[in-house]
Amino acid sequence: MKTLLSKNLGFCFGVKEAIKKTIEFSKKHESTYILGELIHNSHIVEELKKYNIFTLETPYEKLKSNIDDLIHSNKDFGLVFTAHGHEQKLEQYIKEKNIDYIDATCPYINKIHERFFKYNLNPTDVFYIGDKNHIESIINLKLFKFKNLTSSKKYREINFFNNEKITFINQSTYKIDGLKEYLLRVCPTLNFEIMDNFCPSVNNKYREVKLASLEQACDYIIVITDSKSSNGNQLFNYSIFCFGKDNVFKISDKNELPSIFPKLDKNKTVFVTSATSMDDKTINDILELLRNY
Repeated sequence: MKTLLSKNLGFCFGVKEAIKKTIEFSKKHESTYILGELIHNSHIVEELKKYNIFTLETPYEKLKSNIDDLIHSNKDFGLVFTAHGHEQKLEQYIKEKNIDYIDATCPYINKIHERFFKYNLNPTDVFYIGDKNHIESIINLKLFKFKNLTSSKKYREINFFNNEKITFINQSTYKIDGLKEYLLRVCPTLNFEIMDNFCPSVNNKYREVKLASLEQACDYIIVITDSKSSNGNQLFNYSIFCFGKDNVFKISDKNELPSIFPKLDKNKTVFVTSATSMDDKTINDILELLRNY
């Protein structure tokens, strides 16, 4: 069948840099521990173990006790903050313990944090749109004490008071198209501001999906993503919006591909895209199998 590929398949810049920095840093120590998953890609998590780089996957609140356990083990180790950001209190604690560490936070996430600090927002006047269980949201809620959290599907259910000043902020992988129009329609006198932090790299993938469904007349779309990837799961949902749920498939490795073959017409066209955290090897393995179908 005919296969069209996204021009933005694979890692974004932030992911590439996080992996590169972490591997280079690991050469300084016997073992390196990442404070959470560096990126949401189980293949990379396993690959990093070859460099004695391990992931501390416990809840964020327990990371300090994990660090204490490492200190008491008398191991030679270094620590890495993930690409999703970190809490300053935890960084200060690591400094006080004289532990060697690096910050692998995505440059775009850092820019978002700088923006939040610059505007000195009142936490009670902010609605944060994101996934409360995602590490980026957990960090943002701890750093900036935002009181209100909602998902992109739920903000339409909130009752706003027209005399309030409200700021809307979104997780970097959450697209909030239509929010302004909705607010103007249901709360015409509401004093509000939208600080849209949607990641440009992810947005490029959305544009390609829309183009594939309209101008390129693709029949199916395959989204290659880890199940934990927020941007991958959101891209999958957006693809369903564009193509319809029966024509969209989500897979994380080549072993999942044969199960969808019976649902594909060989005479039609499939568009292939991926999460920003999906590696080239996994993608190429899937593409090779797909082309031989």
